[in-house]
Amino acid sequence: MQFYINSILIPLIFHFLQYFKELFIKIIITQSLLREVQQYERSQLRRLSMKPGITCKWQVWGRNKVSFKEWMRMDLDYIDHWSLALDIKIMFATIGVILKANGQ
Repeated sequence: MQFYINSILIPLIFHFLQYFKELFIKIIITQSLLREVQQYERSQLRRLSMKPGITCKWQVWGRNKVSFKEWMRMDLDYIDHWSLALDIKIMFATIGVILKANGQ
């Protein structure tokens, strides 16, 4: 039993966690368009430090109702407070928005 846990189960759990870490990194923060980047202030350029993904906080909790400054604030807040729990929360919220079909 000890051999099974050490040689199979622990590496399997490790690989499973690595997979989800990579998955979530690819999900969050959408890619910027050139015209958007041209509007960035110096402090907002930090947003480009994250790899682009397919969803983010402002798309789930703001959509087209947030201003550009609020959008930037939400993305920078995400970068400053990133956690796996936050990624999971955003992922499930995104699924909820899609299923409700309430995206504007």
